[in-house]
Amino acid sequence: MKLEDIVNVATFPFRAVDDMIARQYTKVTQAWERKGKNKELLSGCIVATATFAPITPLDSAEYVKVVMTNPVYFPIFISGAIEAIENLLGGTGPEYVTESGDLDRKALPLIDAIQTFFRSPLFLVGATYLAKGVYDLVDYIRTGQTPLIEGVANLRVGYASLAVASSIYIRQSDSDILKRDSVVKQGYDAVMEKIPVILKPEPAKVMYK
Repeated sequence: MKLEDIVNVATFPFRAVDDMIARQYTKVTQAWERKGKNKELLSGCIVATATFAPITPLDSAEYVKVVMTNPVYFPIFISGAIEAIENLLGGTGPEYVTESGDLDRKALPLIDAIQTFFRSPLFLVGATYLAKGVYDLVDYIRTGQTPLIEGVANLRVGYASLAVASSIYIRQSDSDILKRDSVVKQGYDAVMEKIPVILKPEPAKVMYK
C-alpha cells in the first residue's frame, strides 16, 4: 500500500465528516445569497458574537475562572480571532476581494488552510459542549448537584465554538462541492475498484418472457 493510500484511509473519517457538514452549510449559504445578501457579512456577524460569547464584563470572577480553565477556550478564542481578522480583511482590503465581492481565499492560503483544518473539530466540540451544558442545566434543576454556573459556561463555550465553525464554513462555502460526489461516495468507489472482480456483486439478472 502506498503512503498516499495510507494517509487517505487514516484521514477518511475526518474528511467525510467535514464534507457532510460543508455541504449543509453550502446549501444554507446559497439560500442566503439568493436573497441578494453577502455571505461575508453573515460570516462576520456570526464570528463577532462568538468572540464575546464566553465572557462578558458582567460575569462574576467565579464564572470567568470556570471558562478560562476550560481546555478548549483558548483554541476557540484564537480561531475566532483569526476568523474575525480574515473577515475584516475581506471586507476592507480590496486586494483580498474578487470581482464578485467575495473573499479571495488564494490571497490568504496559510490562514485559510488552518481554518479548514480546524472547522470540523470546532463544530464537533461545540455540539458536544452544548449537549453537556443542556445536561448540566437539567441535572441542576432536578438534583441541584451540578453547579448552575458550570452548565451556563458549557453552553456559552459550546455556542462560541459552533459559531466560529459556522463562520468558517459559511465564508468558505463553495457551490462546486455540491457538484462533486461526496467523500463517502468517493471512498466507496475507491474501495470497490480495489476489490477483485470475483468479489464484486453481480448485477441482478432480469428474466424476460
